Amino acid sequence: MTLHLSCSIGRGKVISSTLGQTEHVVRVAGYANSSPGFAEQGKVMNGPFDLLGQISGEKGCHARTSVGVSDLPLNIAVEVELVLAYRS
Repeated sequence: MTLHLSCSIGRGKVISSTLGQTEHVVRVAGYANSSPGFAEQGKVMNGPFDLLGQISGEKGCHARTSVGVSDLPLNIAVEVELVLAYRS
C-alpha cells in the first residue's frame, strides 16, 4: 500500500510518527518557490531531503525530484510531497 502525505513543517510529530509505521520512503518531491532564472532548487531541497534521511534512517532512501514553481499556497517557500510504502 502507498500513502501520499502532505502537511506543514509545523506538524513534524505527524511526519515522525507516520515514518515510524512505514516500510520505506518511495519518493520525495520538493517544490521551491522560485523567481525566473533561479536554477538551484536541488540545493534548496537538500535541507528537507537530509532531514528526512536523519528522521527515517535506511527507510529514507528514496527517489527525489526538485522543481521550481512561481507560486505556492499561502506564499510558502517550500512544499514537500512524500510517497510512503506501508505493509498491508
